[in-house]
Amino acid sequence: MQLELTKELLDSMRKGKQMTVAAMNIQQKTMGFPVPLSGFSKAYDGPPVDNAKYEESRRQLMEVFRKRQQELAAKAAQAEQNKQAEQTGAAPAPDQNATAQQKKAPATP
Repeated sequence: MQLELTKELLDSMRKGKQMTVAAMNIQQKTMGFPVPLSGFSKAYDGPPVDNAKYEESRRQLMEVFRKRQQELAAKAAQAEQNKQAEQTGAAPAPDQNATAQQKKAPATP
């Protein structure tokens, strides 16, 4: 369903605190998603988004996600190696993350 954004609807959104967006899922059941409207007027009436700043912020956020994903994958691989080592009776492999942390730590006097 499409809805035309009339002046009345826009005014309601400016004054409102929350609206519910309805959608149908794959089983044809209606689902409601509450959408907060706090700050709507400020955002709607305010200056446009600086696309360059937005893209840079998004790039930085994605880089944080990538690094976190790599850390989690390394921890999972380390856990798997340790599990296999325990099963075979071999010594577990050193934690690469902990080793890297130790190398970065400054020497204490």
